Amino acid sequence: MFIWAHRGASGTHDENTLAAFEAAIDRGADGIEMDVQIYNGQPIVLHEPWLERTTGIKKYLDELSEAEFVRLTTRSGEPVPTLRQALQEIAGRCRVNLEIKAPNCESIVLAEINRQIELGVYQDSDFLISSFDHHMLARMYQLAPHLHYSALISHIPLQLQAVLSELPFFAIHCDVHFINRELVEQAHAAGLKVNVYTVNRPREKEWVTTLKVDGYFTDFP
Repeated sequence: MFIWAHRGASGTHDENTLAAFEAAIDRGADGIEMDVQIYNGQPIVLHEPWLERTTGIKKYLDELSEAEFVRLTTRSGEPVPTLRQALQEIAGRCRVNLEIKAPNCESIVLAEINRQIELGVYQDSDFLISSFDHHMLARMYQLAPHLHYSALISHIPLQLQAVLSELPFFAIHCDVHFINRELVEQAHAAGLKVNVYTVNRPREKEWVTTLKVDGYFTDFP
């Protein structure tokens, strides 16, 4: 079973921070999932653009000045990292799942991924790119077919094959509350990996193990 650290070791550290990523590696996570937003043309690691929950600031990300962004920290004082800082911290020690949250940012994100690969820090297969925006994933695939892509879904579709036929996905990422054996079997029959989010309770781990999924995302790697 492949264990993805959901936003790093976010059950014990501030999510999407370098400290959470380092803790996930220390605990033996096979991979780290992180969320990608865009600030002023650069990819950063942050779940949502409204900043109150993660930082305590009652502003949207795009309302920050440059000076405010440089000083931006989580509620516990951890810096909000850029994607480059996050990838440099992980340094190829485990696989990385980038969940793309911002719209129309494929070129910016791919430029940083390709930079890390060209530096020799990562291999193509170290990256898994996912999003609920399957249109953007299709555009990214056209630009970088050498990378792996995963379809994020939060439902059990009537026609899973319609989703899987959108492009050559490597995996499908399913909500732990909306998954069944038939979905897993159909995905496996199509040659896809099945990863489940977000699995924190023992009974959830037992359930997804029974379903024979390939991996799961957890706040407690």
